[in-house]
Amino acid sequence: MSVLLILTVPRNKIREAFVIFSFKQMETWFLGLVVVYYNLLEYPVREFADVAKNSFFV
Repeated sequence: MSVLLILTVPRNKIREAFVIFSFKQMETWFLGLVVVYYNLLEYPVREFADVAKNSFFV
């Protein structure tokens, strides 16, 4: 991520690009949890199965 920021984003817009990227990453992570929780999508391999054991949907 940092290499792409340095190479593609103008120096005066790096902060904005980082905030946008972080927001989209958070949104994607949360929606991924929701989709998997409701069994709309099932991943064949869970590398870190214990990491996503949380109480968001209790």
